[in-house]
Amino acid sequence: MRRDAVAFSVLAIALSLAACGERVQTVNSPKKADAKSWQGSENAAYTAAGWNPGDRTSWENQIHTRNQSQNEYNKVK
Repeated sequence: MRRDAVAFSVLAIALSLAACGERVQTVNSPKKADAKSWQGSENAAYTAAGWNPGDRTSWENQIHTRNQSQNEYNKVK
């Protein structure tokens, strides 16, 4: 009985000390710059109709149209 209590105590101390350690958090790869929003996706299945990837003006028009369709003031009229 006493041997089990000692073994459990040693195990509990070992686990609690193991949780106190901190691993090194470094990035091994260089940072990758984000692409511009209007450059878009290569997958045409996820693009909205009326938007051409790479065209900033059509992207801004598409965003404006989508925002206006979510505008509650426009829905009431």
